[in-house]
Amino acid sequence: MRTSYRKKVTQYWLTVTLTGKALDNPWRKKINLRVPLRNKKQLDREVEKFLVDIQQSAWGNTPEIKGRTQGNNYPKDVRDLIAEKRQARWRWHQIRNPQDKTILNNLAQQLKKKLKN
Repeated sequence: MRTSYRKKVTQYWLTVTLTGKALDNPWRKKINLRVPLRNKKQLDREVEKFLVDIQQSAWGNTPEIKGRTQGNNYPKDVRDLIAEKRQARWRWHQIRNPQDKTILNNLAQQLKKKLKN
């Protein structure tokens, strides 16, 4: 037994609500509601203009993101100590030698003292 269903098509209308003085004023100046839409070409042109106006208004009201440096910039001796500690941790994880654990703990303490100063 075969059953077929028809999908009901519902039309939705997009309603744009803008709040805030920064968005309202430039938008209201640019929108012209008294435009004749007699054919498809005029409609396409006005839709394109409307989308450009929305984009320009959004771009104009979006704050600029300033570049940031990633991570912390530590001195060379601190970075070397971090690299040495990572290597000691890797060595301890691989072998599980108590002497390697002692070296790792000493390096961790040195790093903590260095970072506190």
